Amino acid sequence: MTEQGVVHKVIIKSVESDMYDTEGLQLCQVLGQCLLYCGINVQLVVSQAHKSTGHGYGVIIKALREQKSAVGGHSRLGSAGRMAQILWVFLVLAVLVRDTLPQRIIGGQEVVPYSIKYQVSLQVDRKHYCGGTLIQPQWVVTAAHCWRPASVIQVVLSEHNLMVEEGFEQIHNVSRVYSHFAYNPKTFNNDILLIKLSAPASLNANVQPAPLPTTDSDLVGPCTVSGWGVTRLYSFYLSPVLRAVDVEIIPNCQYYYYYRVNDNMICAGSRFGGKDSCQGDSGGPLICDGSLQGIVSWGIGCALPYYPGVYTKVRNYNRWIDWIITSES
Repeated sequence: MTEQGVVHKVIIKSVESDMYDTEGLQLCQVLGQCLLYCGINVQLVVSQAHKSTGHGYGVIIKALREQKSAVGGHSRLGSAGRMAQILWVFLVLAVLVRDTLPQRIIGGQEVVPYSIKYQVSLQVDRKHYCGGTLIQPQWVVTAAHCWRPASVIQVVLSEHNLMVEEGFEQIHNVSRVYSHFAYNPKTFNNDILLIKLSAPASLNANVQPAPLPTTDSDLVGPCTVSGWGVTRLYSFYLSPVLRAVDVEIIPNCQYYYYYRVNDNMICAGSRFGGKDSCQGDSGGPLICDGSLQGIVSWGIGCALPYYPGVYTKVRNYNRWIDWIITSES
């Protein structure tokens, strides 16, 4: 792809994070207008996005609008060039959408309250943004793309309804976060992160760790993925209650994703669509035969035929997990 029309991942993350706040919607609108009417070179504002603190929406929106105004609303490209740009933008959006939106379970149902005892809600300012899995009383595993500074994360256990204080929640601060040293945010390879709680969780009838898989165990379904999130495609609102859906392991997944899937990843879903994890379920558990086999990572769209969800293969990281926890003991 030529430099003109490049869409950088930083832009996509800025556009689609934090539940489509007002400036995020403005940025989506302006970006769409500029792509359609002025053949915008999105690379122009990438450096500004890198330098911005927080979202940096204002400076990006301003730059986009200025470039649109500069061409008077008329295209500087031929129709073929504009179409190529638009197609590239939508391809990148489709690939990255799972990572960048707060996420959801598609095709599932509400679980019996507190029945998924290892499920974690990661929150910032008491707002859910990712899932996670308790694996030891003081340790949670999630996706590396769910990273936030330890000082702002709260880990909530024994949670069912995000909108109601039910009296069973355990809310823990975080002392350390460990993202995998080889995590690649462009490919989502090694998409795994460990969180150390400031104090051990109290194990009880509602809170229990999930067992890690052994390296030689068979990876067979059916499996269950759980999380909070919108219950319909194109909705912006999280489900207030924890939901889950049963999915199948999809073999030979590299054929669906043109070899972007590697041996550190698992595909699961329904071959013909309709059942999937998606935006907001990121970092949450994929449990197969009673053990934590996967971590919600990425995918194209949500619940689409022939595009299953992609999960971090946990068994490949048993030694890394043991090393981090042992070194912190």
